[in-house]
Amino acid sequence: MDLNDFATFANCYGYTSPGGECDATALACSDLDGSGGVDLSDFSTFAVVYGLTSTNSPPDCP
Repeated sequence: MDLNDFATFANCYGYTSPGGECDATALACSDLDGSGGVDLSDFSTFAVVYGLTSTNSPPDCP
């Protein structure tokens, strides 16, 4: 996770469906807890994994 990932996350924060600069793929990649929306719970997870490399990203995430 890096600043590019954060930019995607920030564009989707508060969304429960695609809109604005948050397309369906970005929304799926930003909804880290699978709740259907991008919220503070997802940011909590993002903050923990920021700077780490993972092979467990959701499919089709840039």
